[in-house]
Order: sequence, then structure tokens, then C-alpha cells
Amino acid sequence: MKILIVDDERGVHDHLRSAVPWTTLGWEIVGDAYDGEQACHLVQACQPDIILTDIKMPLMDGLMFMEWLKAGHFPGKVIVLSGYGDFEYSRSAFLLDGFDYLLKPINEAQLLGVLSKAAEELERQSRTIIDQIDQRAVLNKGIVLMQDEFLTNIISGAIRDENEMFVGVESLPVSLPEGKFTVVVVQIVDSEMKVQVTYGGNRNVFYFAVRNILQECLGQQAGAVFRNLTKKHEFILLFPDESRNAERSQWLVQSIHAGLSSFLRINARYGISSVKQRLRAIPDAYLEAHQSVEGLLLRNGPRWAQYVSGQPTAAAAMPDVWGELQRLFESLLETGTVPANVNLPQKLDQALSDEVLGQMSGTMVKQAVLSLLAAIEKGFRKPLDSLIVSIHQVRSELNDWNLQEAGRLLRDVVNVVIEEWTGDTMMKNGRQIIEIVKKHVFEHYQNVSLEEISQRFYLNKNYFCSLFKSATGENFTEFVTRVRMERAKWLLVHTDRKNYEIAGLVGYGDQRYFSKVFKKHTGKQPTEFRIDNQDEGVG
Repeated sequence: MKILIVDDERGVHDHLRSAVPWTTLGWEIVGDAYDGEQACHLVQACQPDIILTDIKMPLMDGLMFMEWLKAGHFPGKVIVLSGYGDFEYSRSAFLLDGFDYLLKPINEAQLLGVLSKAAEELERQSRTIIDQIDQRAVLNKGIVLMQDEFLTNIISGAIRDENEMFVGVESLPVSLPEGKFTVVVVQIVDSEMKVQVTYGGNRNVFYFAVRNILQECLGQQAGAVFRNLTKKHEFILLFPDESRNAERSQWLVQSIHAGLSSFLRINARYGISSVKQRLRAIPDAYLEAHQSVEGLLLRNGPRWAQYVSGQPTAAAAMPDVWGELQRLFESLLETGTVPANVNLPQKLDQALSDEVLGQMSGTMVKQAVLSLLAAIEKGFRKPLDSLIVSIHQVRSELNDWNLQEAGRLLRDVVNVVIEEWTGDTMMKNGRQIIEIVKKHVFEHYQNVSLEEISQRFYLNKNYFCSLFKSATGENFTEFVTRVRMERAKWLLVHTDRKNYEIAGLVGYGDQRYFSKVFKKHTGKQPTEFRIDNQDEGVG
């Protein structure tokens, strides 16, 4: 239960915070406002369930604030705080849907009693509404599912023939735009948590409630609202738009967002396509809207984006912690070691924090998580059945934008990898580490360096050089040069590439320096070596 305190006296805020064991009771104070205007902003941002508000405040007083709440159909409860001389104000407050009142100074026992009564009333109302929705959802389930399936086939491109669309429209029935239109994609973030907490796991009731809000916002216009059956979290609107005016679609999205956030407490993001003329363009419009919403920052910034043809989506930089996390896992899986001062679970928690995710777009979050999973799959040479299942579940929850569940499962994957890979039987000795590094050099000889090896495998350069010399009998730089020269020799004999091309292919930007190194290694200039060994060439 989320509580908002509105009072112009700081002492009242401090007293209310200390008067009730909020956390123990499962309640949370989500904000402190010191006038009505500030309270309006916090209601929109925090979506409280219960508001404790004073009557007399500067700028916008308590009654004006309550008028604003009533006009916006605030679904929670408002408890009025008043002095002994404010009876007339208190009576006016009840005409504005005040739930109860408390006299100042606040009595702690009375405060707890009123709050408990308000919480019980909200829970009772919630159960009643859900029961009503459930009954209506059951009646509509069959026909709605067929409509969703038909429209999902259209956006996926499975149905592109307009005659086939018109036949489906008449038989179901479905309302499609008769002229120009846009597609609006509504992505619900962490929908699974909402289904479990608010709707007792009844997904059909949740879908029905969301669909109801969207249909009310669309109104009587000749458009369509449906759920994308390939994704648990996504609804689509086909919105008639003859004006080619972007503000009209944005107005629709603002209306939808107000409804979903105020009545259902849903966190959603929105993508809007460009205007289309023909129904066969619906799949293209869907891809535009989907691309727009995936490019939005996950936490910060606007909640919707309009697709503009030819205008690339602004790309944010990938936070450093994700690149570092992937390098750490690659090192762990290749060498069995990570730096002694690095705690991988803590590093993952940092990467999944609101602060970091707030800097990332939806596309970027998926890219970061999927790249990490791919690195784990590639490095885990003997995958466990449980690990394979968990990785699949992470991908599934990520695809449905259930970020909290995806994060929890990803932490489980990481813990399994650490436990299995750092056990005694999996640890690599020094010679095994050298073999892994040599394999890396053979694959990346063009641009490999001591610095890159040190950073990639988290090895001290001096220690690694000593270890490499002891294990192989040659310096690391000599080994890299030998690998490059062997490749150069093969290219000289088996291809007709120019010397400068071969120099570049084996990691030397300067042809003269390449020739000097090649002669030192073979005793011959590249051209001379090619002539002497031309009989070994192919063709």
C-alpha cells in the first residue's frame, strides 16, 4: 500500500513518518508534498493508494487539490488532516470524496485505525472490481481470442491479401480503419508481476481490464484494439488517422497512458508508426511502431516515440558495467579465474540496478542480456540441463518485458556458472591458461597484444610474461610474431595477394616494417620467399 503525505509543515511529515511502523505493516510512504501543486505531480509519478492531506496550504490548498483528484477519477482514498477550527473546510472535503478525517495534533492510534480502515476498503473494492471483470472476461473470451488471432496474423504478415482481411472482418466481426491509419504498440513492463499481485494470477482478467481502457480511449472510431498473441505484454491499436497530424496520435497515447496508470497502476511504453494508406501496410506499420518503442530509454525520458521515416533512432552508449561483466564471464569460462577483488554477483546487481537500466533503451537491455547469455553458452562446454532451462526462461521473460523475473533468473544462471566453474575440478592450472591464450592468439593474431591479453584474461602482465616463458620456452611477443609470419608465409605461397595486402592481413600497417620482420624471421624478403616456394602454391 503506497502512502503520500501532503502538508506544508515539515514537523507533520516527520511525526507521521515516525507514528506508524510502515514497513512492518507492508505500507510505504512514496512521497512528501508541501503544497497542492507539488502533490499533483507526485500523484502522477508515484500513483499512491492513500493520500494524507492538509486543508490549509499555500499555492493550491487541500480542497483545490481534492477537486483535481476527483476530476481525474483518483481511485485511492483521501484522508483529511484538519485543525479544530476547520469544520467548514472538513465538510467541503467530504463533498469531494474525502474518506475520513484526523484532527491535529495527530493521535497515533487513530491514525493507524483510519489507515487500516482505508486499506481494507481499497482491498474490498479491488476484489469486487476483479470479480466483475472476471465475469465479463469469461463471456467475451472466445470471440476475443479469435479476433486477436486474426489480427496477430495480419501484423505478422501471415495475412497480406486485403480480400482475405475483408472476409475476416465480416465473419468475426472486427473493425479495421477505412482510410489512413497508424499503428500504436503498447508495451507493458513487468506485466507478470502485476498479474500475480493484483489479479491473483488470472491473466485473462488482467488482459480484459487493459483492453477495456484501450477501447474506451479509441472510442467509436473505426479502428481495432487487440493483443499480440506472440507476446504476453503487448497490445496493438489500429488508429484511423486522416489528418497526418502527429499530435493526434500522441493525444491518443497520452489518454491511454493516463487511463492505464490511474486506474490499473500499469507501467507502459508506446510506439507510434507513420501514417499508412492501405491495409496491406499493417505489418510494416507494426514494425515501425515496435522499433520506436524498443528505442525508448527503459526508465528515464519520454514514454512514447513516433516513427519518422529516414530518421535513425538516437543510440545511447552501452553502460561500461555490461561490457565489463561480459569480459569477466568470458575470462571465468576460459581460464577458470576472475580478479580476486571482483564479486560477480555484485557486479550483476549493479548492471541490473535502476540507475544503470535507466540509461538503456529496450533494445540495448536485450542486447546486453542476450550477449551475456551467449557468452555463457559458448564457454560452458558441458552445459547442465537446469542451466539450459534457466537460460531459456531468461530469454522468454526478457522477450515479454518481465524484467524483474528475468533479472531473478539471470542471477540464478550466474550463481550456477560460478559454482560449477570455480570448483576444484574445473580450475585451470597455469599451463591450461597458456593454452587458452595461445588459442586466442591463433584466432586473433592480426590485432592481439600483451595489453589486450592482460585485460581480457585479467592477468598481471609481468606475471603472464614470466608464466608464458616458463611454459613455452619463448617470449609472448616472439610467439605472436611467429604466428603472424607463418600465416604470412602461407598467404605468399597460396594466394596472389600483394605484399602490402598480406602485411595488413597479418597485423602490420607498415609494409616496410613487415618486410623487415619477415626477413629477420625467414632470412628472405617476402617476394624472394614467394619465388623460392612457388612450386608449393595452388593453381
